[in-house]
Amino acid sequence: TVTDTSGAQITGTVTVDNGANTDVAATLLSTIGAGSGGTVSVTSAVNITGNTSQLIDALDTKGVTASTANIVLSDTPTVGNLQTLNNKTSGSIKILNGAITYSGSATVLSEALAGTVTDGDGNGLTGNMTLTGNPNATQLQTINNATTGTVFVSDKAVTLTGSAAVLAEALAGTVTDTSGAQITGTVTVDN
Repeated sequence: TVTDTSGAQITGTVTVDNGANTDVAATLLSTIGAGSGGTVSVTSAVNITGNTSQLIDALDTKGVTASTANIVLSDTPTVGNLQTLNNKTSGSIKILNGAITYSGSATVLSEALAGTVTDGDGNGLTGNMTLTGNPNATQLQTINNATTGTVFVSDKAVTLTGSAAVLAEALAGTVTDTSGAQITGTVTVDN
């Protein structure tokens, strides 16, 4: 236990300054976070390694800030845990199983799959994604860009409005309702 001379826990800012692309175990960051009552920040785009529960403990429970770090998971997280981790960093996230199928609201799926989420080898995801509610065009774009699998919307009459570029990416590949029917809702190009 590290304390000041009165026995109080340290509360100052702790900065972890490993070089970019250096592997740092999530368990080490959790230990640092638990040992400090202050802010713990990772300043470089390090690769934080570990399983989902270890990463959640470090970045969510212990509050370590690693806004540009890359995350390398040794397992495949639930969609909710992937959302939590993706909201903690702008870096890439590697998960074990790229063929995972996820289901959730448009908000949960789009936040979970934003940025670069790949399998452990860096290949794009291939699993199907099932939306439990209707997305907006930007959410559908994010989800569709994250997988080569089918994206299932809850209602084939979903209406979408966005720029031509956003709509093209939102509707690329296979986007259907859960019965496999093509989307029939109004699509409005708003440039």
